[in-house]
Amino acid sequence: MTITFIILFSILLIMGVPVFMTMLASSYIFFLFTQPSNIIAIPHKMFNGIDSFVLLSLPFFLFVGQLMSASGILDRLLKLSKYLVGRMAGGLSQVNILVSMLFAGISGTATADTAAIGSMLIPSMIKEKYSAAFSAAVTAASSTIGPVIPPSVIMIAMGALVGISIGRLFLGGIIPGFLVGLFMLLVSYIISKRRKYGKIQMQWSLKLLIKSFINALGALLVPLIVVGGIVTGVFTPTEASNIVVILILILGFLVYRELTFRGFWNAVKGTLYLLGPVMLVISAASVFGNILIRQHAGEIVANTVLALSSNPKVILLLIALVSLVMGCFIEALAIMILMAPVIMPFIQLVNIDPVHFGVVMVQALMIGLITPPVGISMFMTCSIANISIEQFAKEVLPFFLILILVLLISIFFPQTILFIPNLIMTPR
Repeated sequence: MTITFIILFSILLIMGVPVFMTMLASSYIFFLFTQPSNIIAIPHKMFNGIDSFVLLSLPFFLFVGQLMSASGILDRLLKLSKYLVGRMAGGLSQVNILVSMLFAGISGTATADTAAIGSMLIPSMIKEKYSAAFSAAVTAASSTIGPVIPPSVIMIAMGALVGISIGRLFLGGIIPGFLVGLFMLLVSYIISKRRKYGKIQMQWSLKLLIKSFINALGALLVPLIVVGGIVTGVFTPTEASNIVVILILILGFLVYRELTFRGFWNAVKGTLYLLGPVMLVISAASVFGNILIRQHAGEIVANTVLALSSNPKVILLLIALVSLVMGCFIEALAIMILMAPVIMPFIQLVNIDPVHFGVVMVQALMIGLITPPVGISMFMTCSIANISIEQFAKEVLPFFLILILVLLISIFFPQTILFIPNLIMTPR
């Protein structure tokens, strides 16, 4: 029945049925043929899937992403980035990548990064004679840094789901996230040099740089407060998400004085628009994942993988490969909810550090954001730049290879992920 269940799920996906409906339909049909009396329990299981104190942080972090533009924070991060890297070849593309890294430290989501930065920088890049496809590719690729550099919405969900320390996950993502950003800056510079994309024409002085840094200081302190508070145990991720919102509102209303009530209300509506699908996916995936666990999918996975290799690094490589392939067809959050509880017991069995596994899985899933057919960041930037997926795919390839390279570094050199968590927190 397990094989039939998975085949049905795959067929519905291929037909283009939304992921949450695919998981729910498959679950209903499974119970109909195996345990008809338990169908009535599905709504209860869906509720239990989102009935988590930690998951209360998700709407607040999504809200932060919506507030970034309206509060004036994004403008200040952009200005600081221009003074830091704007005078390099391909200045706007460099700014695009750097501001994504700074944005990541506050919002924790790739879609918020893509929407906010893409809508501002892609038109500007095209106006300055950058190719539309390159502009879209840089924006989409750099948005994948968001869920890796803390705080991260998907890491919070993973920690809540399988019991991994969220603080250690956050710290584990720092080095891989910065490696991706630095490599992207280098590749963008090389491409810009070859294509003669110029630097940003602007007045520059050390005084102006310091002034832009001071103006952005409030925003730059937010991730330090949040991650520091979680790591030291001062507050939980849910409390941290509330604190972030309060800090952003203070900055927007009282310090920068750019956040209006209209902007606030638009941010609320935007958050609700994003939150509905996220919660539907989590609740449906919790039912679907529960069936997989009850059908001993974890044991099947363990036996299959161990038949290939017992080397922890090879096992992580296989998990990353499966996550990559699935990420081309299913949303990252749904994959994580389905796979993590099934794989986690096996991970502990072969002595892989849960934080190493968690960060590697997040890195692999984020690559799916820029790959067809369901890459959300890909579709968003293609729409803004008015280009085809084929044009996008050609330009995003160098950045795709960077993501693969850093993923491999993370797998084969575990200290890339574990060094900072073990340095700051008690090793587990």
